Amino acid sequence: MASKSFFTINKFYDDHAISKDKKRGVDFYKNVKPENIEGYDHHKYVHYIPSKSWQIKRLLKASKITCNDAIFDYGCGKGKALYEFSKYKLNKIGGIELAKELADIAKINMQKLNLPNVKIVNGNALNFTELDDYNYFFFFDPFSVDIFKSVINIILTNYKKNPREITIIYMNLRGHDKYLDTIEGFIKHKTLYNPVRSVIYKYNP
Repeated sequence: MASKSFFTINKFYDDHAISKDKKRGVDFYKNVKPENIEGYDHHKYVHYIPSKSWQIKRLLKASKITCNDAIFDYGCGKGKALYEFSKYKLNKIGGIELAKELADIAKINMQKLNLPNVKIVNGNALNFTELDDYNYFFFFDPFSVDIFKSVINIILTNYKKNPREITIIYMNLRGHDKYLDTIEGFIKHKTLYNPVRSVIYKYNP
């Protein structure tokens, strides 16, 4: 369990980030209540929480990502992780967000940050199959284990059409890694605590 001091520091970080957002004219940290998001089902999907810059930096460093790689964010929310990915000059960056309200904010954020090449899709991850250009897939606990299983199966189906080494980065595990452990070809590359438990898997059977 996180200490009281951690939550105090975290709140200070968020307050500072909100102030920084206002100066840049973007919105990554302003709270959006789940009940106000059309189509939200708390049994299947997790409400929006922006990832921290230092968390992304640590995970990407551990994953050994390079400028030749391309990353896709499932449940990209307002695009905070996408913005952090852009600092690495990757080959391609994309994300999908179910909630139209959040996807629209993400698109506006990318425009204001002059990142026109970041692709944001407003839609259901279960229906999205245009993954040929991506080899890194990022999840910040966006949905239930059952939906995660279906999304992984979509990624693996795409792999059969376009073989390449695949990397899965998952933040804030709630049993999702247990499914990956059952699939031949997935190897746990790294486990990190930042402070939530996160894992990096490589797939190249």
